[in-house]
Amino acid sequence: MPSTVHHKLRIGADQFTGQKVVDQQFLECDFSGADLTATQFVNCVFYDADTRTGCRFSGATLKEASFRQCDISMCNFNFIKVGAGNQRMPRTGCRFQQRQFHEPDHHAQLVLQCLHQEE
Repeated sequence: MPSTVHHKLRIGADQFTGQKVVDQQFLECDFSGADLTATQFVNCVFYDADTRTGCRFSGATLKEASFRQCDISMCNFNFIKVGAGNQRMPRTGCRFQQRQFHEPDHHAQLVLQCLHQEE
């Protein structure tokens, strides 16, 4: 279970850029516009089971980012930037491995499917 809990935070533009983030829980956090280039999320939760909402990643840069053993249920990935030149989704550069979904989340599954088409 993730040990550090962040609740309703607005994530700064370069707050996690290039970092390895392990065992953290982000509840209703806003990553919109954040540069998450080369950021590694491991065993993190981005889904609030109580409110049944995920975090917002709208317009975030996810080039070479990875989400391993993370729950991204109900997260908003509109207009994410991945790959060379910050091209818009879908393209290579972001990996989601051993992900979990607490409920049917067709939007997150579509994001994953599009990202994996180029691998």
